[in-house]
Amino acid sequence: MHGAVVAASTLMRGAELVGRDGKVIGGMSGDEFGHRVGGDLEIVRGDLGEILMERASDVGVVFGGVIESITETGGGSEVTFRSAEAQAFELVIGADGLHSNVRRIVFGDESRFVRDLGICLCVYSVPNYLHLDRMAVQYSEVGRVAAIWRARDDPTAKACFGFASAAGRPA
Repeated sequence: MHGAVVAASTLMRGAELVGRDGKVIGGMSGDEFGHRVGGDLEIVRGDLGEILMERASDVGVVFGGVIESITETGGGSEVTFRSAEAQAFELVIGADGLHSNVRRIVFGDESRFVRDLGICLCVYSVPNYLHLDRMAVQYSEVGRVAAIWRARDDPTAKACFGFASAAGRPA
């Protein structure tokens, strides 16, 4: 595993599970909380993006280009953009979000692949007012969850709120 990836690991130590009154009722290790098994590491998406961009300094990267079509060729792919000339690439990585245009072009309509897991989540940065250090605090009950955590070297904490969607609501 590359040293930069290892260095960017969240190093989460664990999570405390709390009841409605905020008192600790249980806990999880960092491996359990991060769903890590064996040599797995947990890394924040933004950190991974930075590492990849640093290593791709000699690679052409297109930001903000809207792809109209991708055609496989013998040596890679020809990509046609909405507002630029077609270009040839050895590799195309579509990093264009949840409802990816690149994914639709390559694999077809997302309705063929979407699996509703029955929960809606919102995660955002907040001040670390609990002074968490690689720890999480989480409250869960049927149909909803609230959590806050701070990973390695992050000046802010992350707050997460989740609730059952229509597909996931208990009967």
